[in-house]
Amino acid sequence: MAGSSVKDPEAAVQQATVEVRQAEARLASGDRSVTAEALHKLRDKFRHATLSAQGAQARAEQDRQKARLDYLAEVGAGVDRLAADDTAGTIRAALQDAAKAIARVREMAAAHDGRVADLIAAAAEFGVEPLAPGGPRRTSAQVAVDRESIIHKDQRVTPVRQQVELALGLVLRGDLEAAAAEVRPVVPLRAVERPERLLRGRGGALVPLYKDPNTHQLALLRSGDLLELGQRDIDLWLAGELQ
Repeated sequence: MAGSSVKDPEAAVQQATVEVRQAEARLASGDRSVTAEALHKLRDKFRHATLSAQGAQARAEQDRQKARLDYLAEVGAGVDRLAADDTAGTIRAALQDAAKAIARVREMAAAHDGRVADLIAAAAEFGVEPLAPGGPRRTSAQVAVDRESIIHKDQRVTPVRQQVELALGLVLRGDLEAAAAEVRPVVPLRAVERPERLLRGRGGALVPLYKDPNTHQLALLRSGDLLELGQRDIDLWLAGELQ
């Protein structure tokens, strides 16, 4: 029957099984109305239903296998289409673009770092003084060199080569926002906290205190091994004019 499923033959098998068992039970109980011919018909019906169910299952399995092969054939066609694409060439071109962009970023970083190095060399040539505790000194026009960076007033300009390399790694991981935040060629000079006290040891070393002296320092103050300086001395120390 068109449109039938495996379940229909299976239901027929179940019905035929029930009918055969019922007839056999009636015959075994002495019911003479169940003739041999009737029982044979029921058993033939059972065998027919069983064979029909098996045939339906075989056809269903064939249909499943055909559907499987048809689907895999579509997958194979997709593989062929993908293989025909010039994926390697496209990626190579994109990688070339990325390499050019990375080279440009590194060139910009190198140019910036070169200018920083030139400014540091020029400052050194004219005797720039080191950074004072309170910032760049007035006697150096508020210019100072601190390791690889150069400072004017409250602006510190630093090299960015290492920052750029870290940023490129973040870009490769897809975090553009973090990469952009990593590169900071200009950093405001941190505001200097004024110490509450300034002490000088017997050897001349200056000791700024940002809180009350501890027990040991109090003992040294009482013994005269530490001398507390005044507020004017703190001003001079911050300006780098007190040695």
